[in-house]
This record gives sequence, C-alpha cells and structure tokens, in this order.
Amino acid sequence: MKRWVGFAAILLSLAFTAGCPYTSKVPLGFPDRQSFDPRLVGFWMGYGTEGDSTMIRVLPFNDAEYYVEMDEQDKEPSRYRAFVFDIGAQQFLHFNELSKDGAPPEYCFARYAFSASGELSLRFVGEKIVPKPLAADPKALKAFLASHLGDPALDDEDVRLLLRRRP
Repeated sequence: MKRWVGFAAILLSLAFTAGCPYTSKVPLGFPDRQSFDPRLVGFWMGYGTEGDSTMIRVLPFNDAEYYVEMDEQDKEPSRYRAFVFDIGAQQFLHFNELSKDGAPPEYCFARYAFSASGELSLRFVGEKIVPKPLAADPKALKAFLASHLGDPALDDEDVRLLLRRRP
C-alpha cells in the first residue's frame, strides 16, 4: 500500500474526498495490441475542487501498453505502465507503478469511458466490496469483477476522475 501513497495523493487532488483504490499483487491479464485504445493517448488535465490541477501524459509505450506520467505542482512526477483489458462489455485500465527501488509490483484497476464531448472518466475499483484474498488470485478476482459490473459499490466512491484533453 505504501507504493500507492503518491498515487493516492494525486487522486486526492482530483477527487472530492479521499479514497483508496483496490490493489492486487497479481495482474488481471496481459497487454494485448488488439485492446490498445488510441483515444487514451494525449495530454490530459484533471481539476480538483479547490482549483488545483494535475497534468497527466499518456503516451504509447509499445503497441499494447501506455506510459502514464502524472505531474502535480511542486511534486516529483509519478510514472506508471498501463494497458486496457475487457471484462464483459466494460473496459478497464490496468495500472502499475514504475518503481526504481525494485519493490514487488502492485496493480490497480479503473473502468474508463469517454463522454460525447471527449472527456475521459476513470472509476477506480475500490476496496469496499472486493475481498482482500482475491488480490493473489487473478482468475477469482476477474470472475468477481465480472459478476459485479453493474454494482456501483464496485467503484471507489471517493475517487472518480474526470479528465479533459489539454489543447
């Protein structure tokens, strides 16, 4: 959970209240170039309730993954590897922090969607209803997520991000 402190700090600046995304010790899948969504690539701005903002760069890392960098004012940038995977009809982004210290990776997941105006909405899977033991069992975690796609309790209610493409 320590690795996500910086990530949570960024999310705090963008969300109405503090929240805690669910983290897993195992990935839910593997990058697949068929799932690469070019609409995600670009420079995005997220705005907090107090007028603060965060710049998020999403660049192609290869033909199946993204490099994500989040810059917050007066802080060291946070860097992540991400890729898209589908569960049912829902598209998720799979994030893990690029770490210099060699610590074991942790993963978090966010459903994403684009509005008609092109805004990007991210809804992180929260730890409220997801059983902690599933963090080590990718098949069971994927099955749990699939069975709860319509349940609003799956989302971390405090961390929903709305990003606008930077001109």
